[in-house]
Amino acid sequence: MVEQGVLGSFAAEYTLRLKEIFTLLKPYSLPSIALALLLALACLLVSCGVNPGSPDLDREIARFEWKVDAGAQLAVTQPVFDVDVLLAFIERVRDVRIPVIAGVWPLASYRNAEFMNNEVPGVTVPQHVLDRMRGADTKDKARAEGVAIARESLEALLPHVQGVQISAPFGRVATALEVAEVIPSEKRQPTKENAS
Repeated sequence: MVEQGVLGSFAAEYTLRLKEIFTLLKPYSLPSIALALLLALACLLVSCGVNPGSPDLDREIARFEWKVDAGAQLAVTQPVFDVDVLLAFIERVRDVRIPVIAGVWPLASYRNAEFMNNEVPGVTVPQHVLDRMRGADTKDKARAEGVAIARESLEALLPHVQGVQISAPFGRVATALEVAEVIPSEKRQPTKENAS
């Protein structure tokens, strides 16, 4: 079933199961001319989520491969707090030829780290990260430690992924930008300021 909102606006709402979505989009998968035209007109890119830290990694990889076969063009991971887990996942799916975008979440506090670890499905915060966040005993120290952990993860991930998605916890965009400062300038997207 598809419910569509006002034509021409971004308010359209669609209610489809994942399989239906990928089945509808598969004829337009890269490198088809139809998709190239569609991308030029609508900036459509089919992405999928992936959980490299899944407790049932074989099942997660099978689902990931199914999503790619169904037309996914890139994968975005859950927030990654254990770089080795993501690297092991990437090694297992190295023959799947779509870009992997790693999720990076700068933790805001020990409480935030515990919440991510215990309440967010598919996210695991390793004990050493929890310990570092527990040791940050003020709000400012916790924010700084969260940024430091995210920067370390980002630097370790960059050589192995095709991009990153840095979250702005609680809408704090400045925190995400602070994390992004460790991205080498040659890997950054051009902006109006540095495009010329």
